[in-house]
Parts: sequence; structure tokens; C-alpha cells
Amino acid sequence: MTCAYAFSHPLIDDLDQQRESELEPFLLDFSYVSHNADPRLAHRGPAAEELMNFSILGGLEVVREGTLIPIRSVKQSILLAILLCRVGELTPTDVLVDALWGPDHQEGSATRLRLHIHRLRRLLGDTAQITYRAPGYVLHVPPQTIDSWQFEALAGEARRFIDTGDPTRGSDLLRSALDLWRGPALSGLEGVPLLQQVAVRLAEKRIRALALRIDADLALGRHADLIGEIHGLVQEYPLQERFRAQLMTALYRDGRQPEALQIYREGRDLLHTELGLEPSIELSRLEHAILNRDPSLLLREAEKEPAPAIQAGFVGRARELVELSVVVRRTPLVTLIGPPGVGKSRLARELGEREHLSYPGGVWTADLANVSPSSPTLWATATDRDGNTLPMAELLWRLSASPALLILDNCDPLRQEFATLTRDLHHTLPELRIVATCRQRLPSEGQSVWRVAPLALPYEQSVQAVRSSPAGQLFIEQASSADREFTLCKHNAAEVARICRAVDGIPLALELAGQLTVSIPVEQLAVRLDRQLDLLTRSGGDTPRHASLRAAIEWSYARLSGEEQRAFDQLSVFTRPFRMEDARTALARGGMGVTAERMRDLVGIFIEHSLLYVERAQDGTRYRLLEMLRQYAAQQLARSPAG
Repeated sequence: MTCAYAFSHPLIDDLDQQRESELEPFLLDFSYVSHNADPRLAHRGPAAEELMNFSILGGLEVVREGTLIPIRSVKQSILLAILLCRVGELTPTDVLVDALWGPDHQEGSATRLRLHIHRLRRLLGDTAQITYRAPGYVLHVPPQTIDSWQFEALAGEARRFIDTGDPTRGSDLLRSALDLWRGPALSGLEGVPLLQQVAVRLAEKRIRALALRIDADLALGRHADLIGEIHGLVQEYPLQERFRAQLMTALYRDGRQPEALQIYREGRDLLHTELGLEPSIELSRLEHAILNRDPSLLLREAEKEPAPAIQAGFVGRARELVELSVVVRRTPLVTLIGPPGVGKSRLARELGEREHLSYPGGVWTADLANVSPSSPTLWATATDRDGNTLPMAELLWRLSASPALLILDNCDPLRQEFATLTRDLHHTLPELRIVATCRQRLPSEGQSVWRVAPLALPYEQSVQAVRSSPAGQLFIEQASSADREFTLCKHNAAEVARICRAVDGIPLALELAGQLTVSIPVEQLAVRLDRQLDLLTRSGGDTPRHASLRAAIEWSYARLSGEEQRAFDQLSVFTRPFRMEDARTALARGGMGVTAERMRDLVGIFIEHSLLYVERAQDGTRYRLLEMLRQYAAQQLARSPAG
């Protein structure tokens, strides 16, 4: 059920605290009003379908589609932070009142609380629901949209990998988890005891995750790179013996035995002076082992980190794969969305290949691209890793209670069926995990939406920058495969970087461009890609929808209405990020005068179809067309009668 808030009063928007009591008769709770009750309550535009993310690992932040939503009221910040920390759980009214106004609050605080709940609902829109359930309130948002949940999920999965002998994946996961932190948890809300308890608990978890990541890195032979980092941690947490032991181990393995022993002596003296204690037995044993040059302190050659293997055609997604695997384990339905050619299908299939041991019921893939919308989805066939094929209806009957992964690729033609299908599957097969690929999010409740981004571009035109960037790696791999004589060097690095930027790091475009080097020199290819979309075509046995980049774009473009197509074409005049009002002006100059509300609707539709990117700037939200999409729109505009 989607919440709407049917009550509005002219006093609410500019109400000050002295006048709150005047509104008590009007502050009703509309927690269970549904859009279905009255279609006039439905809210059009991006807000109704946008993704919202919440951050508490630092200052409280709410981000909708890349845009920071300002929370100007401290009371609303406190209220939202408490509800986020207890997402899905009931928080009693008296707990919220005490947190907002203290235990000695004045009469009428419950009324003021309802006012702040009302304002918070308006701020969050339809992407989050705050419902009343006696004797308090519950915030309903997918937990995976909260960074603290993501942190704990990634850290828990990392420990599982480390415990099963895979420190490499464990370390990668922990780095991703720790990267979520922007500062002390719930920074700026330290004066609220309830939130301070949560902040302390999260800080302890961060320290444990950091220590575990260092243990994993030490196990991989990365001691030389760790010494500076652990030095800083010992200074920041001088009484944490685990960091001190890690520093001693790293120094010893780096051939610096005297320094390792000095770190022990400094810790021993500090404990003696500050607390009157002796070091722990574990730390004393480590000192003894270092003094005696115990061979067990050194890594055996076989334990050292192997050189990373890059699978052909799949680069730049290693950490993304690990993070995605955690979300898939904990969420019944994960939808991969993104622009044409960004690699949604490849990412889903690679995930299935790498995670097959986690699913005893198997990893099954069904390509729905050629399934007729008039045919039931269950008529499609699914294939496992060994090539066995079953009708989906029979497969789902056989799975029973076994954990299994079902990849539904190219769901766009059948997306309207998914609400019923996924709901039924979740109830009958609770251990089944579904990964769907689609240009836009599916109309299913409880899904986790994962935006697949283009590959990172070279930060400059040098050989090192191109070779180290995922976009550059994919182009080099494809070019070398097509032309054995191709080599990245200082003479062509600038052109390769230009090609990567010209296609915005879209993997399909990079693959096609790399394969063209057998017939077109890189220098010419870099120039021609700036203005020739049709150059990126592919012959062979691929499905028509992916026979060329143009075909992939045309498929998404055809899903727009006539008015939406004309508006999208007009946006091709922008070669740089633009503002909403700039887009409206461009449409007016092209003979399409639209209201501000309709412009917002159109932008939301383009974002939903993965045809428009959102960028957050200091002066507000801006929007951007990927270059290949812009070229296509410009061609359509030139062919139109108005063009």
C-alpha cells in the first residue's frame, strides 16, 4: 500500500512553535490512506517512483535519485534518525517525545509530534511510509536503502568469506563496507541519548570491521602497504591491543624487528601508566615470538595473494559483484537497471557463475527478450550452468525449499506481470532469490533496485591512466583480441582515452569500438566516434536487440510516447549537464511549451527508462544525456519535420 496524506491546512507550512497548539483539532493521522481510495491523491513525477537512500554513517542525509533532500528542522532530523535506527519496528510515542523534548516535556508534546510526523511524511513523499500503530510509529522503507544496514550486511558477509578461507573477497567486502562511513555515525545529533547509544554501537562495529580487514590483508601478504595505516590507528586508539599486535606483525614481516619490539614496549608502558595493567597474554606471546624470530610469524609462499585474474570481456566490476552478492542473499528480488548497453545481463550472469556454490537448488537463467507479452511468463524456459533446460513452471515446482537463484534477463516486455509473479513466488518459495534485468524498475513491492553504472573513465590521457581504468581495460582487451598487433602506447593513449569518453564508458560500445580497430586505426576511430553512432554495429549471431548500440537505444526509445520522444529529442541540444528549467526552455524553443509540472514528469520518465542521468552539484540538481543517447536524439530531431 502506498501512503498519501490527504490532510492539508494552510497554517502548517509556516507554523511556528507558539501556534502549534492551535492545530490540535486538525492534526489527524492519515497513515492508512491509500492512493487506490482516491486517484486524485496520486502524485505524478519522479518522486513517486524514485529511489531514496538514507545515510546515518556520518551526518544524517536523505538522497533521492542523487539529489540531497535538505532537512532544515533539527526535530525532524532527530525523529527520522530514530525511525531509521528502528526501521520496520514500532517506536512508542513516549520514546519519541522524550527524545525530542526531554523527559520533562510540556503538555501538548504528542500533538507537536504528530505535526512533525506530518511534515516528515511530506518531505519523504511516497517512497517512504510512516504509519501509526498503537502505541507508536513505524517507518517502512527497504532496509537495504539505509547505509548502516548495508555496512552490517557487507561486514557479515565478509566474515563468512574469511572464515571459509577466502580473505581476498573478505577484504574487498570490508573495504566496501568501511567506504560507506563519511564520519562519526549520526554526527550532529550527539545530544540525543537514544541516538548516542546507536552511534557508540556502530562505532564499535566499525572498529571491529577495520581490524578484521587488516587481518585479512595481513593474511594476503600486504604488510608493507599496511604499516602507515596501522600506525595511525595505534595513535588514534592507543589502548586497542589488536591494532598494536597487527602493527607489530606487519613491521616484523617487513624485516623491522626492533621497531616491532618498540611498539610493544610503548604499549606496555602506556597500560602501566594509564591503567596499572600488564599487556594481555596474546600480546606478550607475540612479543616473545618476535624476539625468538618464530617462523610461524612469516607467511608461506602459497599463502601470499595471487595475481588478480581478469576474465575476458568482464572488467571493472569485481567489487560491485561482491557487494551485489550480499544484497541478493538478503533480498527476494533484486532488479538491475541501467541504460542500453551498460552490461546488466553480463553482470547478472557473472554473478550467477561466481555464486553458484551458495545455491544448492542451482542457478537458472531465463531470457525473456523474445517471450510474447501475450504469453504467460511461466511458459519461458530456464537453463542452468550445465545446459539443462526446463520450462519455468516445472523448474519452480522442482525447487521446493532449496535455496536457488533465478536470473530473469530482459524483463522489459513482461514487466507488468511481475507484481503478481514475484509476490506468489516469494510466498511459495521463500528461499528463492530472483535477479531481474530491466531498463526500468519493476512494479513489484520489496525489490532492491541496483543501478548498473558505466565503467569508470581514464582520469587523464597517459598510458598508466588508460591502463588502470576499467573502461580502458575493456577497450584494450577487445582491441587486442581483434588485432593482435594492437598495443597501448604513449602514441595512442590519448586517442584511446578519447574513445572511452566518447562512449561514456558503456561496455557494449567499448566492445564494439575495440573490435573495429582491426579495420580502422585508433586515431581515425577516435574522431569518427564523436559523430557517428552507426559506426558501432556488430554482425554475427547476437539477438537483434543487441546487434548494435543503435538497436539497443532504439528499443528503449520505442517505449516512449510520441510526446515523450519529441521532448527527449529536444534535449539533444545539451552537450553538458543541464537544469530542469534549462530543459523546459529548450523544449519551448523547439515548439513544445510545457508546464513546470509536466517537465518534471518528463524528466522522471526519462530517468525511469535509464535515458537520463542525475548529477548533484553545489548549485543544485543537474541532468545529463550519455553521449551515445544524445547523438541518437539529435539524429531523430534532425529527421523530424520541425528539425
